[in-house]
Amino acid sequence: MTGASVWMAAYTPGAQTVRIDAGENRGKTLLQVNIVSSLTRIANWRGGQAHLVMPMPAEGGCAIFVQMDGQGPILAAARVQA
Repeated sequence: MTGASVWMAAYTPGAQTVRIDAGENRGKTLLQVNIVSSLTRIANWRGGQAHLVMPMPAEGGCAIFVQMDGQGPILAAARVQA
């Protein structure tokens, strides 16, 4: 196995109405769900068990996923609840 990275995506749970100010949807109001507010690489993974200690976002939710290096496929994902 080559390397993989462990990522944390913090998000705001639920649906939100967002006004679009630029691009082809400029001027439209769209409904978006679980908007990601940050994406952080938190560890390297080379196979086997991993024990991580990480701070939870102050508000909202958090998802953890393992992705093969080089924009490879997602190997595993889980939603984390406090």
